[in-house]
Amino acid sequence: MIKFVVQFAAVIWVFAFAVSAASPAPRWLRDKIKAIEKLNPKESLEIGKWKFESKTVYLLPARCCDIAAEVFTTKGESLCRLEGGFANAPDERCKDFRAHAKLIEVVWKSKP
Repeated sequence: MIKFVVQFAAVIWVFAFAVSAASPAPRWLRDKIKAIEKLNPKESLEIGKWKFESKTVYLLPARCCDIAAEVFTTKGESLCRLEGGFANAPDERCKDFRAHAKLIEVVWKSKP
């Protein structure tokens, strides 16, 4: 019985640590996700948490038809716009993003 209790406690501890170790999306990002979900996108979209120029940033995807992909700081400030939109041209503020950014994790995926 003691062995079972110890194993059960170990499982609970591991689960609690895993849940607390995952960083929830910032409030501003959760609000943007809700807005995207309300639009019921038909295409597959995902929002990623990235490391770029030693900073953690979030990349929101280009969406139909004139919304460019955009990189945000952890505080929700726009860092730059990438491809997409009518012009389909980056704004040059982080022109090396695609070459040098490293994906940390996908924080949200749409369900088309």
